[in-house]
Amino acid sequence: MFIGLVLLALLAALSDRPLAWYAESQIEQALTTGSDSAESAHASIAGIPFLTQFATGEYRHVEVDVHRWHTGVIIINSIAADGRDVDADTSDVLTNKLTALEVASLKVTAELRWQDVAAALTHATDGVISVTVTARSRRPTIRVDTLLGSITIPLAVSVRDGQLHIPAGAKSAPIRIPLPTLPPGIHLSTATATAQGIQVTARGSRVHISFDS
Repeated sequence: MFIGLVLLALLAALSDRPLAWYAESQIEQALTTGSDSAESAHASIAGIPFLTQFATGEYRHVEVDVHRWHTGVIIINSIAADGRDVDADTSDVLTNKLTALEVASLKVTAELRWQDVAAALTHATDGVISVTVTARSRRPTIRVDTLLGSITIPLAVSVRDGQLHIPAGAKSAPIRIPLPTLPPGIHLSTATATAQGIQVTARGSRVHISFDS
């Protein structure tokens, strides 16, 4: 009997991590397919044993790293997400049809490259506004060309009313950076301009994330 219990425990241990790898692959696949998708993604689900988490569809801790997320309005260069108490429908995972995740607590850090920001701003205005970002030092500048002329200003970013803005001087309205619609339950918290781009953080609770099929 003792040997049988040991064998059962060993079999459970051997099947635990492969099952976690499978669940991780389903999350990665959901992130890299559909109209809004990433070029690559890596998911990691923590906690042993995973078998009980899989059976209930409740994952205690999920970390996801995403590279080059194409949103339709702007390309987000990288995303690092840390989710706690994540619900995933077990039948959807088993049938390779993961369409949504419910996350009790979520923290996200994202990076937007300046060239992607400039391209998105130019595209959003149908070329009426042409944006050039110079980031040769720690204090990047932005040049905005319009039909009425051009302005060059030190580049800074701010979060206002849940949107990402570039202040355009005292006499001009701020420039809103086009971003995809955020999932319900999450909001932008900080934004920082660097020589490489914009670092953005977002936090949320009871976040519903849907995936395109």
